[in-house]
Amino acid sequence: MLKIAQHLQNHKAFNAVFNQDKLSFGLIAPFKGYGEHSPDMSDWLAIARVLDQSAISALWIRDVPFYDPSFGDTGQIYDPFVFASFLAANTSKIAIGTAGIIALFREPINATKSATSLDILSNERFIFGLSTGDRMSEYEAFGENYLKRGDRFKEWWQISRALQKEDFLNLQTKEYGNFNARLDFLPKKSLAMVAVGRCRQELSWLANIPDAWITHGINPDNIQSITQSLRELNKDNIYRPFAYANFVELTPDPNYEVKLWNNIFVRGGVKKVVQYYMNQYKNGLSHILLNLRPSELEPISMLNDLSEEISKYKA
Repeated sequence: MLKIAQHLQNHKAFNAVFNQDKLSFGLIAPFKGYGEHSPDMSDWLAIARVLDQSAISALWIRDVPFYDPSFGDTGQIYDPFVFASFLAANTSKIAIGTAGIIALFREPINATKSATSLDILSNERFIFGLSTGDRMSEYEAFGENYLKRGDRFKEWWQISRALQKEDFLNLQTKEYGNFNARLDFLPKKSLAMVAVGRCRQELSWLANIPDAWITHGINPDNIQSITQSLRELNKDNIYRPFAYANFVELTPDPNYEVKLWNNIFVRGGVKKVVQYYMNQYKNGLSHILLNLRPSELEPISMLNDLSEEISKYKA
């Protein structure tokens, strides 16, 4: 068993979601099926409270600033930090993560202050997932350089980590500001920071810098080779788990066999779907994020059935 990074050894959310002894399940907001690009969010509180008492380990929130018809989806509509705060205030157990905050659309100092504040106020139930985003139309709206997003993301990450350290800042940056020893940053908190997508980075960076890596479009037959490559590239023998996301359509028949399309869309009965992902744990999968948008079943009943099936698999 690999060692846990020192700043995460007692972190409630990280250890619940990325437990080395079992596969965990998370849901992507709005945690139910929906056909329109802007889902009805009037039932989010009832759903969140059901999930807080369930076998689901994490609620994941996307960062979608605009509705772009070419993508056709707005996620949970609301600002991710605001929505995460409301979720934290109305739940008591479940982890809450961002999958992920589009780093280059947010100034790193203020975004890190929001994240550290949320982690402390939620009793360490927050996971700070970060991405570069993939919608060029949004980059144009924010006046950001789409082609430079990889380098800027890496420096953004460096700044955020520096702000979290106990010592005073003495950091000079290319794309952002310069810091000096007269400054300190509060509240001081080491976060669980997760890369979402490739973030325009090399696999060696993903194997050594983020606390975990979440991606999508994965052929499950390749999980073992991916996680093996990450272990071989890792230099500090720290546990850096691997997770991925799928769109999932749960069918009325719980025993309907699983079918996978384009490595992104899964259709099957709840019993078979849970079994399908549980079988991937032995190959190195640590956490699976389910986006239930294609599912047409009644939300509360569907989520209770999903939780019941997950509960059958003990660590």
